[in-house]
Amino acid sequence: MSLTLKTIQRGNYMGRYDGLPIRVKISLLIIWPIHAVVRRLAAALTNFQIFLSNTEVRLLNKEFSLLKAQSDLGLSAAGVVPVLTTSHCQFIAERLAQMLRSVGIRSDVITTKPAKGFSPYPHIVICPQMFQELPKTYYAFQMEQSVNPRWFTRSYFKILKTAQAMFDYSMTNLAYLEDRGFDWKKVFYLPVTADPSSKVLAVNPSPEEEYDVVFYGDDKNPRRRRFLDALEKSFRVKVINNQFGEALYAELSKAKVIVNIHYYENALLETTRLAEALSLGALIVSEDSKDRSDYPQLDELVDFVPVDDVGAMVERVAFWLRDGEARRIRKQANHRLLTSMPDLMEFYFFRFLLAQNLIGFETFYERCARHINVGSFMCLGLPEVQSRMREFLKLERREIQYFSGIRHQKGWIGCALSYKFLLLKARDQGLDQIAICEDDVEFPSDWDLQLQKVNKYLVEKAGGWHVFSGLMAVVSPETRVKKIAEFSGLTFAHIDRMMSTVFNVYSKRVFDVFARWDETDIDPNRNTIDKYMERQPDLDIVTTRPFLVGHKHEAASTLWGIGNKQYDPMIAKSSMELSRKIDNFIAKK
Repeated sequence: MSLTLKTIQRGNYMGRYDGLPIRVKISLLIIWPIHAVVRRLAAALTNFQIFLSNTEVRLLNKEFSLLKAQSDLGLSAAGVVPVLTTSHCQFIAERLAQMLRSVGIRSDVITTKPAKGFSPYPHIVICPQMFQELPKTYYAFQMEQSVNPRWFTRSYFKILKTAQAMFDYSMTNLAYLEDRGFDWKKVFYLPVTADPSSKVLAVNPSPEEEYDVVFYGDDKNPRRRRFLDALEKSFRVKVINNQFGEALYAELSKAKVIVNIHYYENALLETTRLAEALSLGALIVSEDSKDRSDYPQLDELVDFVPVDDVGAMVERVAFWLRDGEARRIRKQANHRLLTSMPDLMEFYFFRFLLAQNLIGFETFYERCARHINVGSFMCLGLPEVQSRMREFLKLERREIQYFSGIRHQKGWIGCALSYKFLLLKARDQGLDQIAICEDDVEFPSDWDLQLQKVNKYLVEKAGGWHVFSGLMAVVSPETRVKKIAEFSGLTFAHIDRMMSTVFNVYSKRVFDVFARWDETDIDPNRNTIDKYMERQPDLDIVTTRPFLVGHKHEAASTLWGIGNKQYDPMIAKSSMELSRKIDNFIAKK
Protein backbone atom coordinates (compact mmCIF):
# COMPACT_ATOMS: atom_id res chain seq x y z
CA MET A 1 0.00 0.00 0.00
CA SER A 2 0.96 3.63 -0.13
CA LEU A 3 1.50 4.25 3.56
CA THR A 4 1.16 7.97 3.04
CA LEU A 5 -2.55 7.50 3.66
CA LYS A 6 -1.96 6.68 7.34
CA THR A 7 -0.56 8.23 10.43
CA ILE A 8 0.87 6.43 13.42
CA GLN A 9 -0.09 7.72 16.83
CA ARG A 10 2.90 7.72 19.14
CA GLY A 11 0.89 6.70 22.18
CA ASN A 12 -0.44 3.57 20.52
CA TYR A 13 2.94 1.92 20.18
CA MET A 14 5.55 3.40 22.47
CA GLY A 15 4.43 1.10 25.25
CA ARG A 16 5.74 -1.81 23.20
CA TYR A 17 9.32 -0.58 23.78
CA ASP A 18 9.36 -0.82 27.58
CA GLY A 19 12.04 -3.49 27.43
CA LEU A 20 14.45 -1.50 25.27
CA PRO A 21 17.49 0.46 26.55
CA ILE A 22 16.83 4.12 27.29
CA ARG A 23 19.16 5.22 24.49
CA VAL A 24 16.99 3.33 21.99
CA LYS A 25 13.81 4.87 23.40
CA ILE A 26 15.28 8.36 23.08
CA SER A 27 16.32 7.64 19.49
CA LEU A 28 12.84 6.42 18.73
CA LEU A 29 11.26 9.57 20.11
CA ILE A 30 13.60 11.69 18.01
CA ILE A 31 12.76 9.92 14.75
CA TRP A 32 9.06 9.45 15.41
CA PRO A 33 7.04 12.50 14.26
CA ILE A 34 3.35 12.28 14.99
CA HIS A 35 2.26 11.74 11.40
CA ALA A 36 5.32 9.90 10.05
CA VAL A 37 4.62 6.83 8.02
CA VAL A 38 6.16 3.47 8.70
CA ARG A 39 8.33 3.29 5.61
CA ARG A 40 9.85 6.68 6.42
CA LEU A 41 10.54 5.45 9.94
CA ALA A 42 12.33 2.44 8.54
CA ALA A 43 14.46 4.73 6.34
CA ALA A 44 15.17 7.02 9.29
CA LEU A 45 16.38 4.05 11.31
CA THR A 46 19.23 3.52 8.85
CA ASN A 47 20.54 7.04 9.55
CA PHE A 48 20.49 6.41 13.30
CA GLN A 49 22.20 3.02 13.31
CA ILE A 50 25.66 4.63 13.58
CA PHE A 51 24.69 5.77 17.10
CA LEU A 52 23.42 2.44 18.32
CA SER A 53 25.15 -0.71 19.45
CA ASN A 54 24.68 -3.87 17.40
CA THR A 55 22.43 -5.33 20.08
CA GLU A 56 20.22 -2.27 20.12
CA VAL A 57 20.01 -2.25 16.33
CA ARG A 58 18.81 -5.85 16.34
CA LEU A 59 16.15 -4.98 18.92
CA LEU A 60 15.01 -2.00 16.88
CA ASN A 61 14.92 -3.93 13.62
CA LYS A 62 12.82 -6.62 15.26
CA GLU A 63 10.33 -4.08 16.58
CA PHE A 64 10.20 -2.13 13.31
CA SER A 65 9.50 -5.35 11.42
CA LEU A 66 6.61 -6.01 13.76
CA LEU A 67 5.31 -2.46 13.39
CA LYS A 68 5.55 -2.59 9.62
CA ALA A 69 3.70 -5.89 9.52
CA GLN A 70 0.96 -4.46 11.70
CA SER A 71 0.73 -1.29 9.62
CA ASP A 72 0.64 -3.23 6.36
CA LEU A 73 -2.34 -5.12 7.70
CA GLY A 74 -4.43 -2.10 8.58
CA LEU A 75 -3.81 -2.16 12.34
CA SER A 76 -2.43 1.36 12.76
CA ALA A 77 -4.41 4.47 13.55
CA ALA A 78 -6.71 6.04 10.98
CA GLY A 79 -5.66 9.33 9.45
CA VAL A 80 -7.12 12.31 7.64
CA VAL A 81 -8.18 12.30 3.98
CA PRO A 82 -9.64 15.56 2.63
CA VAL A 83 -11.65 15.40 -0.60
CA LEU A 84 -10.95 18.13 -3.17
CA THR A 85 -13.65 18.43 -5.83
CA THR A 86 -15.14 20.66 -8.48
CA SER A 87 -18.56 22.04 -7.61
CA HIS A 88 -20.13 19.77 -10.24
CA CYS A 89 -19.05 16.66 -8.34
CA GLN A 90 -19.99 17.60 -4.79
CA PHE A 91 -22.39 14.67 -4.63
CA ILE A 92 -19.51 12.23 -5.16
CA ALA A 93 -17.25 14.09 -2.75
CA GLU A 94 -19.83 14.06 0.03
CA ARG A 95 -20.42 10.33 -0.48
CA LEU A 96 -16.69 9.58 -0.22
CA ALA A 97 -16.22 11.82 2.83
CA GLN A 98 -19.18 10.23 4.58
CA MET A 99 -17.82 6.74 3.97
CA LEU A 100 -14.37 7.75 5.24
CA ARG A 101 -15.88 9.20 8.41
CA SER A 102 -17.91 6.04 8.97
CA VAL A 103 -14.68 4.07 9.51
CA GLY A 104 -13.00 6.68 11.70
CA ILE A 105 -11.05 8.60 9.05
CA ARG A 106 -11.50 12.37 9.29
CA SER A 107 -12.55 13.91 6.00
CA ASP A 108 -13.77 17.30 4.83
CA VAL A 109 -14.89 18.38 1.36
CA ILE A 110 -13.12 21.38 -0.19
CA THR A 111 -13.54 22.98 -3.62
CA THR A 112 -10.45 25.22 -3.70
CA LYS A 113 -6.98 25.37 -2.24
CA PRO A 114 -7.33 26.67 1.34
CA ALA A 115 -5.86 30.12 2.14
CA LYS A 116 -3.16 28.48 4.26
CA GLY A 117 -2.39 25.92 1.60
CA PHE A 118 -3.21 22.25 1.32
CA SER A 119 -2.85 20.21 4.48
CA PRO A 120 0.01 17.67 4.54
CA TYR A 121 -2.43 14.79 4.40
CA PRO A 122 -3.10 12.85 1.21
CA HIS A 123 -6.19 14.06 -0.65
CA ILE A 124 -8.73 12.44 -2.90
CA VAL A 125 -9.05 14.78 -5.87
CA ILE A 126 -12.08 14.54 -8.16
CA CYS A 127 -11.41 15.83 -11.70
CA PRO A 128 -7.77 16.72 -10.88
CA GLN A 129 -7.18 18.31 -14.31
CA MET A 130 -9.52 21.14 -13.32
CA PHE A 131 -7.18 22.48 -10.62
CA GLN A 132 -4.16 24.70 -11.25
CA GLU A 133 -2.41 23.30 -8.18
CA LEU A 134 -2.75 19.89 -6.60
CA PRO A 135 -1.85 18.56 -3.14
CA LYS A 136 1.57 16.95 -2.86
CA THR A 137 0.03 13.52 -2.39
CA TYR A 138 -3.30 12.74 -4.00
CA TYR A 139 -5.58 9.99 -5.25
CA ALA A 140 -7.25 10.97 -8.51
CA PHE A 141 -10.88 10.30 -9.42
CA GLN A 142 -10.99 10.25 -13.24
CA MET A 143 -14.42 11.42 -14.45
CA GLU A 144 -13.94 12.02 -18.20
CA GLN A 145 -15.45 9.85 -20.95
CA SER A 146 -12.96 7.92 -23.05
CA VAL A 147 -15.41 7.88 -25.97
CA ASN A 148 -14.05 11.36 -26.65
CA PRO A 149 -10.28 10.98 -26.20
CA ARG A 150 -9.64 14.72 -26.65
CA TRP A 151 -9.77 14.99 -22.85
CA PHE A 152 -6.99 12.45 -22.40
CA THR A 153 -4.08 14.69 -23.25
CA ARG A 154 -0.45 14.05 -22.42
CA SER A 155 -0.65 16.49 -19.50
CA TYR A 156 -3.78 14.77 -18.16
CA PHE A 157 -2.12 11.36 -18.32
CA LYS A 158 0.80 12.83 -16.38
CA ILE A 159 -1.57 14.03 -13.65
CA LEU A 160 -3.15 10.57 -13.43
CA LYS A 161 0.18 8.76 -13.39
CA THR A 162 1.54 11.09 -10.70
CA ALA A 163 -1.34 10.15 -8.40
CA GLN A 164 -0.80 7.50 -5.74
CA ALA A 165 -3.74 5.64 -7.27
CA MET A 166 -6.70 6.41 -9.49
CA PHE A 167 -10.45 5.74 -9.42
CA ASP A 168 -12.58 5.39 -12.53
CA TYR A 169 -16.35 4.99 -12.62
CA SER A 170 -16.60 3.28 -16.02
CA MET A 171 -15.50 -0.14 -17.22
CA THR A 172 -15.27 1.28 -20.74
CA ASN A 173 -12.77 3.81 -19.43
CA LEU A 174 -10.86 1.03 -17.64
CA ALA A 175 -10.46 -0.83 -20.94
CA TYR A 176 -9.30 2.38 -22.63
CA LEU A 177 -6.66 2.98 -19.96
CA GLU A 178 -5.46 -0.63 -20.05
CA ASP A 179 -5.15 -0.53 -23.85
CA ARG A 180 -2.88 2.50 -23.48
CA GLY A 181 -0.54 0.80 -21.04
CA PHE A 182 -1.82 2.37 -17.83
CA ASP A 183 -0.70 0.23 -14.87
CA TRP A 184 -3.87 -1.50 -13.63
CA LYS A 185 -2.32 -1.93 -10.18
CA LYS A 186 -2.77 1.83 -9.66
CA VAL A 187 -6.39 1.82 -10.86
CA PHE A 188 -9.52 1.09 -8.83
CA TYR A 189 -12.99 0.66 -10.25
CA LEU A 190 -15.43 2.89 -8.36
CA PRO A 191 -18.94 3.14 -9.82
CA VAL A 192 -21.04 6.12 -8.79
CA THR A 193 -24.35 4.97 -7.34
CA ALA A 194 -27.27 6.52 -5.52
CA ASP A 195 -26.96 7.11 -1.80
CA PRO A 196 -29.46 4.84 -0.04
CA SER A 197 -28.99 6.77 3.21
CA SER A 198 -29.89 10.09 1.58
CA LYS A 199 -32.91 11.96 2.86
CA VAL A 200 -35.28 10.96 0.06
CA LEU A 201 -37.84 13.58 -0.84
CA ALA A 202 -41.54 12.93 -0.31
CA VAL A 203 -42.82 10.41 -2.82
CA ASN A 204 -46.27 11.99 -3.09
CA PRO A 205 -46.83 14.57 -5.84
CA SER A 206 -47.05 17.96 -4.22
CA PRO A 207 -48.36 21.40 -5.21
CA GLU A 208 -44.74 22.54 -5.02
CA GLU A 209 -43.95 20.63 -8.24
CA GLU A 210 -43.34 23.86 -10.11
CA TYR A 211 -41.75 22.40 -13.25
CA ASP A 212 -42.90 19.65 -15.56
CA VAL A 213 -39.36 18.86 -16.64
CA VAL A 214 -35.93 19.77 -15.31
CA PHE A 215 -32.64 19.34 -17.13
CA TYR A 216 -29.41 20.30 -15.42
CA GLY A 217 -26.10 20.59 -17.20
CA ASP A 218 -24.68 22.31 -20.28
CA ASP A 219 -27.63 23.12 -22.55
CA LYS A 220 -25.60 24.99 -25.19
CA ASN A 221 -24.67 21.72 -26.88
CA PRO A 222 -26.59 21.44 -30.22
CA ARG A 223 -27.45 17.80 -29.62
CA ARG A 224 -29.03 18.53 -26.25
CA ARG A 225 -30.82 21.58 -27.63
CA ARG A 226 -32.72 19.37 -30.10
CA PHE A 227 -34.21 17.44 -27.20
CA LEU A 228 -34.87 20.51 -25.06
CA ASP A 229 -36.49 22.47 -27.88
CA ALA A 230 -38.90 19.58 -28.48
CA LEU A 231 -39.72 19.27 -24.78
CA GLU A 232 -40.26 23.03 -24.40
CA LYS A 233 -42.96 22.96 -27.08
CA SER A 234 -45.20 20.86 -24.84
CA PHE A 235 -44.04 21.20 -21.23
CA ARG A 236 -42.80 23.66 -18.63
CA VAL A 237 -39.05 23.03 -18.79
CA LYS A 238 -36.49 24.34 -16.33
CA VAL A 239 -32.82 24.31 -17.37
CA ILE A 240 -30.33 24.65 -14.53
CA ASN A 241 -26.75 25.79 -15.05
CA ASN A 242 -24.05 26.43 -12.45
CA GLN A 243 -26.15 25.64 -9.40
CA PHE A 244 -24.82 23.13 -6.93
CA GLY A 245 -25.42 21.57 -3.56
CA GLU A 246 -28.52 22.54 -1.59
CA ALA A 247 -29.54 25.26 -4.07
CA LEU A 248 -29.54 22.69 -6.88
CA TYR A 249 -31.40 20.12 -4.82
CA ALA A 250 -34.10 22.66 -3.94
CA GLU A 251 -34.75 23.22 -7.64
CA LEU A 252 -34.67 19.52 -8.51
CA SER A 253 -37.29 18.88 -5.84
CA LYS A 254 -39.73 21.01 -7.84
CA ALA A 255 -39.54 18.73 -10.90
CA LYS A 256 -42.14 16.18 -11.87
CA VAL A 257 -39.63 14.56 -14.23
CA ILE A 258 -35.87 14.99 -14.66
CA VAL A 259 -34.41 14.24 -18.09
CA ASN A 260 -30.89 13.02 -18.85
CA ILE A 261 -29.59 13.84 -22.34
CA HIS A 262 -26.16 12.83 -23.65
CA TYR A 263 -23.59 15.41 -24.68
CA TYR A 264 -22.24 12.98 -27.31
CA GLU A 265 -24.27 10.57 -29.41
CA ASN A 266 -22.07 7.63 -28.37
CA ALA A 267 -21.69 8.85 -24.79
CA LEU A 268 -21.27 6.70 -21.74
CA LEU A 269 -24.08 6.79 -19.22
CA GLU A 270 -23.99 9.88 -17.00
CA THR A 271 -24.13 7.85 -13.81
CA THR A 272 -23.19 10.76 -11.55
CA ARG A 273 -26.25 12.78 -12.63
CA LEU A 274 -28.50 9.72 -12.37
CA ALA A 275 -27.19 8.76 -8.92
CA GLU A 276 -27.53 12.30 -7.61
CA ALA A 277 -31.12 12.68 -8.83
CA LEU A 278 -32.14 9.19 -7.68
CA SER A 279 -30.80 9.97 -4.22
CA LEU A 280 -33.33 12.80 -4.09
CA GLY A 281 -36.21 10.53 -5.03
CA ALA A 282 -36.52 11.91 -8.57
CA LEU A 283 -38.29 10.26 -11.48
CA ILE A 284 -35.87 10.16 -14.44
CA VAL A 285 -36.28 9.70 -18.18
CA SER A 286 -32.89 9.13 -19.79
CA GLU A 287 -31.36 8.27 -23.12
CA ASP A 288 -29.99 4.75 -23.26
CA SER A 289 -26.23 4.19 -23.66
CA LYS A 290 -23.87 1.62 -25.07
CA ASP A 291 -22.53 0.78 -21.61
CA ARG A 292 -25.87 0.45 -19.79
CA SER A 293 -25.33 -3.31 -19.37
CA ASP A 294 -22.61 -2.38 -16.87
CA TYR A 295 -25.33 -0.93 -14.61
CA PRO A 296 -28.14 -3.51 -14.43
CA GLN A 297 -29.36 -2.03 -11.14
CA LEU A 298 -30.59 1.02 -13.06
CA ASP A 299 -33.00 -0.96 -15.24
CA GLU A 300 -35.80 -0.70 -12.68
CA LEU A 301 -34.93 2.80 -11.47
CA VAL A 302 -34.68 4.83 -14.67
CA ASP A 303 -37.04 5.04 -17.66
CA PHE A 304 -34.70 4.63 -20.64
CA VAL A 305 -35.49 5.64 -24.22
CA PRO A 306 -33.45 4.83 -27.37
CA VAL A 307 -30.40 6.96 -28.12
CA ASP A 308 -31.12 10.02 -30.27
CA ASP A 309 -34.88 9.38 -30.27
CA VAL A 310 -36.34 12.79 -29.40
CA GLY A 311 -39.89 11.61 -30.01
CA ALA A 312 -39.52 8.70 -27.60
CA MET A 313 -38.31 11.01 -24.84
CA VAL A 314 -41.20 13.42 -25.39
CA GLU A 315 -43.63 10.50 -25.34
CA ARG A 316 -42.31 9.03 -22.05
CA VAL A 317 -42.26 12.46 -20.38
CA ALA A 318 -45.86 13.00 -21.49
CA PHE A 319 -46.86 9.62 -20.04
CA TRP A 320 -45.50 10.46 -16.57
CA LEU A 321 -46.90 13.99 -16.59
CA ARG A 322 -50.47 12.99 -17.35
CA ASP A 323 -50.61 10.32 -14.67
CA GLY A 324 -49.76 11.63 -11.21
CA GLU A 325 -50.68 8.31 -9.61
CA ALA A 326 -48.23 6.45 -11.84
CA ARG A 327 -45.50 8.94 -10.81
CA ARG A 328 -46.28 8.39 -7.15
CA ILE A 329 -46.17 4.60 -7.52
CA ARG A 330 -42.90 4.74 -9.46
CA LYS A 331 -41.26 6.99 -6.86
CA GLN A 332 -42.37 4.67 -4.06
CA ALA A 333 -40.97 1.68 -5.95
CA ASN A 334 -37.67 3.52 -6.49
CA HIS A 335 -37.50 4.34 -2.81
CA ARG A 336 -37.95 0.67 -1.86
CA LEU A 337 -35.34 -0.44 -4.38
CA LEU A 338 -32.77 2.16 -3.34
CA THR A 339 -33.01 1.24 0.32
CA SER A 340 -32.82 -2.50 -0.32
CA MET A 341 -30.41 -2.97 -3.22
CA PRO A 342 -26.63 -3.37 -2.78
CA ASP A 343 -24.65 -0.15 -2.46
CA LEU A 344 -21.92 -0.91 -4.98
CA MET A 345 -20.19 2.43 -4.49
CA GLU A 346 -19.67 1.55 -0.84
CA PHE A 347 -18.49 -1.97 -1.71
CA TYR A 348 -15.88 -0.75 -4.18
CA PHE A 349 -14.69 2.18 -2.06
CA PHE A 350 -14.23 -0.02 0.99
CA ARG A 351 -12.49 -2.51 -1.29
CA PHE A 352 -10.04 0.30 -2.03
CA LEU A 353 -9.66 1.17 1.66
CA LEU A 354 -8.92 -2.48 2.43
CA ALA A 355 -6.32 -2.56 -0.37
CA GLN A 356 -4.68 0.51 1.20
CA ASN A 357 -4.78 -1.07 4.68
CA LEU A 358 -6.98 1.69 6.01
CA ILE A 359 -9.49 -0.88 7.21
CA GLY A 360 -9.10 -4.55 8.08
CA PHE A 361 -10.92 -7.51 6.60
CA GLU A 362 -13.34 -7.79 9.53
CA THR A 363 -14.52 -4.21 8.99
CA PHE A 364 -14.77 -4.78 5.25
CA TYR A 365 -16.84 -7.93 5.68
CA GLU A 366 -19.06 -6.34 8.30
CA ARG A 367 -19.82 -3.36 6.06
CA CYS A 368 -19.83 -4.97 2.62
CA ALA A 369 -20.97 -8.59 2.88
CA ARG A 370 -24.57 -7.40 2.62
CA HIS A 371 -23.83 -5.91 -0.81
CA ILE A 372 -22.93 -9.28 -2.35
CA ASN A 373 -25.09 -12.38 -2.70
CA VAL A 374 -23.07 -15.34 -3.91
CA GLY A 375 -24.50 -17.98 -6.19
CA SER A 376 -23.59 -21.63 -6.52
CA PHE A 377 -20.97 -20.83 -9.20
CA MET A 378 -18.71 -17.77 -8.99
CA CYS A 379 -15.91 -16.43 -11.17
CA LEU A 380 -13.13 -14.51 -9.45
CA GLY A 381 -11.51 -11.69 -11.41
CA LEU A 382 -10.55 -8.03 -11.35
CA PRO A 383 -12.59 -5.42 -13.25
CA GLU A 384 -9.44 -3.30 -13.46
CA VAL A 385 -8.00 -5.93 -15.82
CA GLN A 386 -10.65 -5.54 -18.49
CA SER A 387 -8.85 -7.72 -21.05
CA ARG A 388 -9.30 -10.80 -18.85
CA MET A 389 -12.74 -9.88 -17.62
CA ARG A 390 -14.12 -9.31 -21.11
CA GLU A 391 -12.59 -12.52 -22.47
CA PHE A 392 -14.35 -14.45 -19.73
CA LEU A 393 -17.68 -12.67 -20.27
CA LYS A 394 -17.51 -13.59 -23.96
CA LEU A 395 -18.19 -17.17 -22.87
CA GLU A 396 -21.72 -16.02 -21.94
CA ARG A 397 -21.89 -18.43 -19.04
CA ARG A 398 -24.99 -16.97 -17.44
CA GLU A 399 -24.92 -19.55 -14.65
CA ILE A 400 -21.59 -18.11 -13.45
CA GLN A 401 -21.67 -14.92 -11.38
CA TYR A 402 -18.66 -12.59 -11.72
CA PHE A 403 -17.11 -11.40 -8.46
CA SER A 404 -14.69 -8.46 -8.28
CA GLY A 405 -11.79 -9.82 -6.27
CA ILE A 406 -10.46 -8.09 -3.19
CA ARG A 407 -7.30 -6.06 -3.75
CA HIS A 408 -4.15 -5.81 -1.65
CA GLN A 409 -0.65 -4.48 -2.23
CA LYS A 410 0.49 -8.05 -1.93
CA GLY A 411 -1.56 -9.70 -4.63
CA TRP A 412 -1.56 -13.12 -2.99
CA ILE A 413 -3.13 -11.64 0.16
CA GLY A 414 -5.88 -10.06 -1.93
CA CYS A 415 -6.46 -13.41 -3.64
CA ALA A 416 -6.74 -15.26 -0.34
CA LEU A 417 -9.07 -12.61 1.11
CA SER A 418 -11.27 -13.02 -1.96
CA TYR A 419 -11.67 -16.73 -1.28
CA LYS A 420 -12.18 -16.08 2.41
CA PHE A 421 -14.92 -13.55 1.57
CA LEU A 422 -16.71 -15.85 -0.88
CA LEU A 423 -16.66 -18.90 1.38
CA LEU A 424 -17.77 -16.89 4.41
CA LYS A 425 -20.67 -15.61 2.32
CA ALA A 426 -21.47 -19.14 1.18
CA ARG A 427 -21.49 -20.24 4.82
CA ASP A 428 -23.62 -17.29 5.93
CA GLN A 429 -26.10 -17.94 3.11
CA GLY A 430 -26.38 -21.60 4.05
CA LEU A 431 -24.99 -23.05 0.80
CA ASP A 432 -23.99 -26.73 0.77
CA GLN A 433 -21.22 -26.10 -1.75
CA ILE A 434 -19.87 -23.42 -4.04
CA ALA A 435 -17.91 -23.65 -7.28
CA ILE A 436 -15.30 -20.94 -7.92
CA CYS A 437 -13.26 -20.46 -11.06
CA GLU A 438 -10.75 -17.78 -11.93
CA ASP A 439 -11.24 -15.71 -15.06
CA ASP A 440 -8.33 -17.35 -16.91
CA VAL A 441 -9.90 -20.80 -16.68
CA GLU A 442 -10.30 -22.75 -19.91
CA PHE A 443 -13.34 -25.01 -20.02
CA PRO A 444 -13.40 -28.10 -22.28
CA SER A 445 -15.78 -28.19 -25.23
CA ASP A 446 -18.05 -30.66 -23.41
CA TRP A 447 -17.90 -28.68 -20.16
CA ASP A 448 -21.59 -28.85 -19.26
CA LEU A 449 -21.63 -32.65 -19.53
CA GLN A 450 -18.38 -33.09 -17.61
CA LEU A 451 -19.47 -30.77 -14.80
CA GLN A 452 -22.77 -32.60 -14.56
CA LYS A 453 -20.87 -35.87 -14.09
CA VAL A 454 -18.64 -34.35 -11.42
CA ASN A 455 -21.56 -32.94 -9.46
CA LYS A 456 -23.41 -36.25 -9.68
CA TYR A 457 -20.36 -38.09 -8.36
CA LEU A 458 -19.84 -35.62 -5.51
CA VAL A 459 -23.47 -35.98 -4.43
CA GLU A 460 -23.86 -39.74 -4.84
CA LYS A 461 -20.45 -41.34 -4.39
CA ALA A 462 -17.83 -39.03 -2.92
CA GLY A 463 -18.85 -39.25 0.74
CA GLY A 464 -17.34 -36.68 3.10
CA TRP A 465 -15.28 -34.81 0.50
CA HIS A 466 -13.98 -31.30 1.14
CA VAL A 467 -12.78 -29.88 -2.19
CA PHE A 468 -13.02 -30.96 -5.80
CA SER A 469 -9.99 -29.62 -7.69
CA GLY A 470 -10.29 -29.19 -11.44
CA LEU A 471 -6.61 -28.38 -12.07
CA MET A 472 -3.44 -28.70 -10.01
CA ALA A 473 -0.24 -26.82 -10.76
CA VAL A 474 1.63 -28.87 -8.16
CA VAL A 475 1.21 -32.45 -6.95
CA SER A 476 3.87 -32.85 -4.31
CA PRO A 477 5.73 -36.16 -3.81
CA GLU A 478 4.14 -36.37 -0.34
CA THR A 479 0.63 -36.45 -1.80
CA ARG A 480 -1.16 -39.66 -0.84
CA VAL A 481 -3.88 -41.32 -2.92
CA LYS A 482 -6.67 -42.60 -0.67
CA LYS A 483 -9.25 -43.87 -3.14
CA ILE A 484 -9.86 -44.34 -6.87
CA ALA A 485 -13.30 -44.54 -8.45
CA GLU A 486 -14.57 -44.90 -12.03
CA PHE A 487 -17.84 -43.05 -12.61
CA SER A 488 -19.62 -42.12 -15.86
CA GLY A 489 -16.42 -42.52 -17.84
CA LEU A 490 -14.30 -40.36 -15.53
CA THR A 491 -11.50 -41.50 -13.22
CA PHE A 492 -11.86 -39.84 -9.81
CA ALA A 493 -8.95 -39.76 -7.37
CA HIS A 494 -9.26 -38.94 -3.68
CA ILE A 495 -6.02 -37.45 -2.34
CA ASP A 496 -4.95 -35.82 0.91
CA ARG A 497 -3.84 -32.36 -0.26
CA MET A 498 -4.38 -29.76 -2.98
CA MET A 499 -2.66 -26.82 -4.56
CA SER A 500 -4.25 -24.51 -7.16
CA THR A 501 -7.49 -22.58 -7.42
CA VAL A 502 -8.17 -22.20 -11.16
CA PHE A 503 -11.41 -24.16 -10.72
CA ASN A 504 -12.55 -25.84 -7.53
CA VAL A 505 -15.79 -26.88 -5.88
CA TYR A 506 -15.83 -26.31 -2.12
CA SER A 507 -18.02 -28.30 0.25
CA LYS A 508 -19.53 -26.63 3.31
CA ARG A 509 -17.21 -28.92 5.32
CA VAL A 510 -14.30 -26.67 4.35
CA PHE A 511 -15.90 -23.23 4.77
CA ASP A 512 -14.58 -22.83 8.30
CA VAL A 513 -11.06 -23.76 7.15
CA PHE A 514 -11.05 -20.72 4.87
CA ALA A 515 -12.57 -18.58 7.60
CA ARG A 516 -9.50 -19.33 9.72
CA TRP A 517 -7.02 -18.15 7.08
CA ASP A 518 -4.92 -15.50 8.84
CA GLU A 519 -4.12 -12.38 6.83
CA THR A 520 -1.60 -11.29 9.47
CA ASP A 521 0.73 -14.13 8.41
CA ILE A 522 2.50 -12.34 5.55
CA ASP A 523 4.91 -15.15 4.65
CA PRO A 524 4.20 -16.08 1.00
CA ASN A 525 6.25 -19.25 1.37
CA ARG A 526 3.62 -20.76 3.62
CA ASN A 527 0.45 -18.69 3.56
CA THR A 528 -0.68 -18.17 -0.03
CA ILE A 529 -4.16 -19.64 -0.18
CA ASP A 530 -3.10 -22.76 -2.08
CA LYS A 531 -0.11 -23.39 0.22
CA TYR A 532 -2.37 -22.82 3.22
CA MET A 533 -4.79 -25.43 1.89
CA GLU A 534 -1.96 -27.80 1.06
CA ARG A 535 -0.88 -27.95 4.68
CA GLN A 536 -4.35 -28.56 6.12
CA PRO A 537 -4.60 -32.03 7.71
CA ASP A 538 -7.33 -34.60 7.13
CA LEU A 539 -8.76 -33.14 3.94
CA ASP A 540 -10.43 -35.30 1.31
CA ILE A 541 -9.56 -33.72 -2.03
CA VAL A 542 -11.21 -35.08 -5.15
CA THR A 543 -9.79 -34.61 -8.65
CA THR A 544 -9.90 -36.34 -12.02
CA ARG A 545 -7.46 -37.93 -14.43
CA PRO A 546 -6.98 -36.03 -16.68
CA PHE A 547 -7.69 -32.70 -15.01
CA LEU A 548 -11.15 -31.32 -15.74
CA VAL A 549 -10.10 -27.81 -16.90
CA GLY A 550 -7.11 -25.93 -18.27
CA HIS A 551 -6.02 -22.32 -18.12
CA LYS A 552 -5.67 -19.75 -20.89
CA HIS A 553 -2.09 -19.76 -22.10
CA GLU A 554 -2.23 -16.22 -23.48
CA ALA A 555 -3.33 -14.69 -20.16
CA ALA A 556 -0.94 -13.29 -17.55
CA SER A 557 -1.03 -13.86 -13.82
CA THR A 558 -2.41 -10.84 -11.94
CA LEU A 559 -0.76 -12.17 -8.76
CA TRP A 560 2.80 -12.75 -9.86
CA GLY A 561 3.05 -10.77 -13.12
CA ILE A 562 4.15 -13.73 -15.25
CA GLY A 563 2.58 -15.31 -18.30
CA ASN A 564 0.42 -18.39 -17.83
CA LYS A 565 2.67 -20.26 -20.27
CA GLN A 566 5.25 -20.45 -17.53
CA TYR A 567 2.84 -22.66 -15.57
CA ASP A 568 2.53 -25.19 -18.39
CA PRO A 569 5.60 -27.28 -17.43
CA MET A 570 4.44 -27.31 -13.80
CA ILE A 571 0.96 -28.49 -14.75
CA ALA A 572 2.35 -31.15 -17.09
CA LYS A 573 4.64 -32.39 -14.33
CA SER A 574 1.82 -32.46 -11.76
CA SER A 575 -0.41 -34.34 -14.21
CA MET A 576 2.30 -36.98 -14.70
CA GLU A 577 2.91 -37.22 -10.96
CA LEU A 578 -0.78 -37.67 -10.22
CA SER A 579 -1.11 -40.28 -12.95
CA ARG A 580 1.89 -42.17 -11.56
CA LYS A 581 0.43 -42.16 -8.08
CA ILE A 582 -2.94 -43.36 -9.37
CA ASP A 583 -1.27 -46.20 -11.31
CA ASN A 584 0.75 -47.23 -8.25
CA PHE A 585 -2.38 -47.20 -6.09
CA ILE A 586 -4.26 -49.39 -8.57
CA ALA A 587 -1.28 -51.77 -8.91
CA LYS A 588 -1.14 -52.28 -5.16
CA LYS A 589 -4.83 -53.16 -5.12
